[in-house]
Amino acid sequence: MNSNNQNYQRQNSNLSRNKSLTTINNMSKGFINLPKNVPGIKNIGFIPSKILHSYYKDLTSYERSEIMNYKSIYFIGNIGVEKFNGRFCSKKGIYRGLTGDHLKYRYEIIRELGRGSFGIVYQCWDHKTSEEVAIKIIKCKAKYRKAGEFESFLLDRIQEEDPSDNSNFVKKYKAFEFRNHMCIVFELLHCTLYKFLKEKDFTGLDIMLVKRITTQLLQGLKQLHGIHYMHCDLKPDNIMLKYQNKSKIKIIDVGSAVYSFYKDVPRYVQTRYYRAPEVILGINYDTKIDYWSLGCVVVELILGMTLFYAENEEELLYKIIGLIGEPPISLLKRARKADLYFIGYRLKYPERVVRRSIQELLVSINPNCVDFVVQCLCWDPVERMNSEKGLNHLWIKERYSRNV
Repeated sequence: MNSNNQNYQRQNSNLSRNKSLTTINNMSKGFINLPKNVPGIKNIGFIPSKILHSYYKDLTSYERSEIMNYKSIYFIGNIGVEKFNGRFCSKKGIYRGLTGDHLKYRYEIIRELGRGSFGIVYQCWDHKTSEEVAIKIIKCKAKYRKAGEFESFLLDRIQEEDPSDNSNFVKKYKAFEFRNHMCIVFELLHCTLYKFLKEKDFTGLDIMLVKRITTQLLQGLKQLHGIHYMHCDLKPDNIMLKYQNKSKIKIIDVGSAVYSFYKDVPRYVQTRYYRAPEVILGINYDTKIDYWSLGCVVVELILGMTLFYAENEEELLYKIIGLIGEPPISLLKRARKADLYFIGYRLKYPERVVRRSIQELLVSINPNCVDFVVQCLCWDPVERMNSEKGLNHLWIKERYSRNV
């Protein structure tokens, strides 16, 4: 999600927008022609019947019927934009949005920000509130809708517990249904940490910046775990800088989160490179899997490269063993999948392990930072880092400016 304003693009679209509103604004003194691109100014909208009367030829046959279902109309799409007429969903269930077209007769699609298994995200202009937003449009398939509804619910839950917005999770403005697709409206953010690392040619970030980001992640996990949910997919792709050239971050994509007290939690969670060993070995897991992922993220931000790059879980496990040693027998006794990798309590293929310590990997890094990572990347979840320990860790507390 990129917050660069795309001023040139929006100024040009405003030309057609201003032209398209001329006759409507002349219809009634009750309608106010508000200046465009002025954040904070709210538009009162227009009565659907008047839009239908003035722009009948500019609406598709589908829209002529659909528009009457809305109380207020703020935007109908730039004049001349070719629209789909009733066929809004691809074969894969993805919404077929067009630059310059509308969503819900309120939001103007500026550009696509990204897409994934869930659907697609657009940068949009809200013609009611005069601000830029990001809108996630969920695929029109049952399992993705269910995940979208859960994400919407959990963000509401987080915001109820944190009305001051100190938890560092992306702010959700609202959710709505449009043309059989669930849509979630978010604050517009700058870019993911992965993209930021890429812009730096994967050379890594300044250690003080890493510390500021880590502190905010600990605060976010404390909030999330406090309401008994695990994120289950913490990684640079799901952490975004809120602004350009500032260290404020927001955690996104809580659609994979899991309630901590579920008896039947999913066995397959977390993106592979950031997957905790208890998930790999088939051991019951809890919120501590997020702190394993946190340790992986911290190292990646420092070095600019993925800590445990692996093509499969077997390779991943061997790389983990190469860095932190073999798992304790007490852990293997509880592992449902131990037989896949061990004979008794010995590795099947010890020759595949390449030994190196965290200290060797972070040889020139502040020892307190290294200790923080060591506590995150710990075999036993009970001994692993948590938010309280993390926020009081010497690396986090030493010479740290609270102005992030």
